[in-house]
Amino acid sequence: MLKIQSLSASHGKQPVLRDLDLVMTAGECASLLGPSGAGKSTLLRCVAGLHRPDAGTIVVDDQTVWSSQCDVAPVNRRVAMVFQSYALWPHLTVAKQVALVAPRGTDANHWIDRLGLGELRQRVPGQLSGGEQARLALARALAGQPKVLLLDEPFRHLDPGLASDLRTEVFGWFRKQSITALLVTHDQNEAFQFSDTVHVLGERTIQASGSPRSLENKPPSAQVARFLGRRTALVGRSTGPGRLETCLGVIEVSPETRGTTLWLRPEDLTVGPSDPGNGRVEEVRFEGPTTLLRVRVSDQLFSARVTGDPPFTVGDPVQVQLRTTPPTFADEEPSGATRP
Repeated sequence: MLKIQSLSASHGKQPVLRDLDLVMTAGECASLLGPSGAGKSTLLRCVAGLHRPDAGTIVVDDQTVWSSQCDVAPVNRRVAMVFQSYALWPHLTVAKQVALVAPRGTDANHWIDRLGLGELRQRVPGQLSGGEQARLALARALAGQPKVLLLDEPFRHLDPGLASDLRTEVFGWFRKQSITALLVTHDQNEAFQFSDTVHVLGERTIQASGSPRSLENKPPSAQVARFLGRRTALVGRSTGPGRLETCLGVIEVSPETRGTTLWLRPEDLTVGPSDPGNGRVEEVRFEGPTTLLRVRVSDQLFSARVTGDPPFTVGDPVQVQLRTTPPTFADEEPSGATRP
């Protein structure tokens, strides 16, 4: 449904995207995950026809919409985009906003009702809440019957509770309706909730693509591992094929694992009271249903997540261990890391 090949783009003389490839199938929900300034929104604008690339091709539903020899006008690309600001027309009612983009002969009220705006037809954007404005932006985009829907952080300006509820509702509805959608976000949880496929964008290109589960459990590189959540570099010393000696003891890894550095998630560690233990608590951060601990073992500082409010305070001795199944991902040693 969407095929991007060797795409490069810039802002003036500043390169933003370089030799980027991305493919989506019909009915797929995918996300672009990356830090601010990585070029995520620029990529969406290139697909929508709002930013001119420097090189490459963009194909929507077997139609080339941009190449060095072709530039289809945005209105003819069958692509719709929901912006962070929603870009609603302030003087038009809900009904008129949606009717204006709906093809002749189609029922615009279908999308108004589907997005829960039936009782708000005659209101203008200034009379709508933030959640209602988000729904209107989605209804207007879908009323144009696009082949691909582009979402540029549409829930960014909503409060966390409302954003979470609206995401759950909208994303679930997208899947039931087999809508092809590409979401831009810097929120890993949002990307994982939404996506069949996650594309990690960094250094002006796609660094990794895969299902949320595969990227979380087995990132392809240390750079991607560091980006996908708070991970700690556990540096070891090889004592034989598949064996690493670390400050947490000897760890068995896959014999073909590269390097001597394991990238641990907070969930990969257990922390228990022990005096003496192998570590000491340096920080206790309550986060609602879980608590994040920062614990030091030898010269290394680790993050560990535990359920509830643990009986630890700063300075307590603890025993830090890996869970039963250790992570198998290892890669290059980070700069400044120390060996055991």
